[in-house]
Amino acid sequence: MKLRISVNGTELTATLAETAAAKELAEKLKAEPVTVTLDEYGGFEKVGELPWRLTQTDESIVTEAGDIMLYQGSQMTIFYDSNTWSYTRLGSIDDITGEELADLFGDGSITVTLSY
Repeated sequence: MKLRISVNGTELTATLAETAAAKELAEKLKAEPVTVTLDEYGGFEKVGELPWRLTQTDESIVTEAGDIMLYQGSQMTIFYDSNTWSYTRLGSIDDITGEELADLFGDGSITVTLSY
């Protein structure tokens, strides 16, 4: 399952995880795309509120650049560096490095559009 992510005019693809939350996300995006504002957090991720809750199956995870995680059931996080915490996997951005993501994201908040 592939997710499309539009960031600052750049189109990215992500491979969705085999989790209930990722499957729910895909189903919701089949109906219509969603735009989410992601804020800078900790110098390693962008995080923002989804318009709905998804099923949490949190586990302790060491993230890598490009990982897309669900946090607290309704927040989506995209990592451009590593962190360790309890998350539910949503997917991972294809073929991009942490440095490329950090450059694309820039400083501060960004707006991303998710579609399926």
